[in-house]
Amino acid sequence: MTGGIFEAGFSDAILQMWAAYLAERAGALGDRFGCVTPREALRSHVLWTAALRSAATRRAERLDDTGPG
Repeated sequence: MTGGIFEAGFSDAILQMWAAYLAERAGALGDRFGCVTPREALRSHVLWTAALRSAATRRAERLDDTGPG
């Protein structure tokens, strides 16, 4: 933890991202979760975009499982 009041900052976040990436690349994670894949990131973006649209229009948004990602 860094910062004047021990808050998490950029340096902490980037070190954690590097550690996760390198551990996954080395095969050291075993059956634990690895880093997010580009496909997962895209699907998350689609989901959150639909959620924002739903909140703005106050209507349910259809999520098609055959869509992007």
